[in-house]
Amino acid sequence: MTNQHCCIVVGVGLIGQKIVDILTLHFGQPLVPTTPIVWDKPQTIITVIDYIVRTVKPRKLDIIWSAGKAGFAATDNEMQCEFDVYSQVIRSLQVYDIALSINLLSSAGGIYENSTFVRSLDAVSPQRPYAYWKLKQEALLSELSIDARIYRIASVYGYKQGAGRLGLINTMIRRTLNRESILVFGSQNTLRDYIYHFDIARYIVANLTQNIFKIEILASGKATSICALINMVERLIRRRVKVLYVDGIDNSNDIVFDRHLIPKNLQLTSLEEGVLNVFTRMKSA
Repeated sequence: MTNQHCCIVVGVGLIGQKIVDILTLHFGQPLVPTTPIVWDKPQTIITVIDYIVRTVKPRKLDIIWSAGKAGFAATDNEMQCEFDVYSQVIRSLQVYDIALSINLLSSAGGIYENSTFVRSLDAVSPQRPYAYWKLKQEALLSELSIDARIYRIASVYGYKQGAGRLGLINTMIRRTLNRESILVFGSQNTLRDYIYHFDIARYIVANLTQNIFKIEILASGKATSICALINMVERLIRRRVKVLYVDGIDNSNDIVFDRHLIPKNLQLTSLEEGVLNVFTRMKSA
């Protein structure tokens, strides 16, 4: 960002890329090192961060960790491999004699999967390796006494070019445009909380200048059923959404959040507007 305050985004997926876009809008083009990053070799990430720090020489360093390819269904071994990369990189940052903050993008859907309706930040209910290792990522920051902002994020959607994991909304729109069917794990009454990627990125960037460190849930606070989502997509695309329901297995629980848990200064895009934005971008791509 500046010689006084440097921000490094690790992982430019759906949210990470949007964070980079907002930072670029406000602070100009980012410094992009030429050294390639190999995601299963943490030393390549450490080398890139070291290059940036030694080039910029900031007094304050913010790391935004939005990296990770493993999804909800990841195995324990897959999640441990991702954690090992994360752990080695985070531990390496302690060599710098500068004010260090970590901004960790964690998972509300995973950490509260068995809670159905979440009323308390502390009511964690992990069910699978994905969630247990996300909690270990959070715990490492406390163990190392690093200033941290931890964001437990609900179901994210938003347009992004290129490859990468797609959430339900993106998949539903894309497959309907292609006249393909979609598998839905749950029933038409399954409730989820969807939040637009731009809203998350805008909130995280705004917090970078605040000397406040805590755990927060980033969600809309609005429960939306699969049925309502399908109806919304069908109205926009004017085409029937072909759905195959797979009920009674993992990832079919309701996961919604009490509105009092949502930060008051988190500006939210309505689901209708956000879905329209995704559809418009996909249609014109």
